Amino acid sequence: MKGEVIMATMKKFLMMVLTAACMLGVLAQAQEVSANANIVFNAAEVQLLDGETLIKGYLINSGDAGATVTAASISVIVQDDAGNVFWQDSGDFANVGVYVPAGGSHGHVFHIHNPNCRAYNGTIRWHVDNHIRFS
Repeated sequence: MKGEVIMATMKKFLMMVLTAACMLGVLAQAQEVSANANIVFNAAEVQLLDGETLIKGYLINSGDAGATVTAASISVIVQDDAGNVFWQDSGDFANVGVYVPAGGSHGHVFHIHNPNCRAYNGTIRWHVDNHIRFS
């Protein structure tokens, strides 16, 4: 009878050890989930200068890992007060090289050089589309 009690106690102990090992394995896998960056560009201002369009804004990382912006494609449409489109342009930017920390942001200006662009000091409305690549 004493041997049966010891065997039952050992079985319970082994079940507890196995359960604990399984729980630790699940927790270890949960911590191995890879962190990811998610960077977007939010334009805050557009300026038209002679020969150049400036798109000022912020690279914002809503992810849980920092990353470096490697390239960007930016397009802009500019309208006057009446809503008439009077300028549009786009540019591809390689080797941007801006690091954006997890949950952080970084101010950045994209310069689109175009000899046809003319300075405009009036009130404008604009729309910016972009595609940001990072690693």
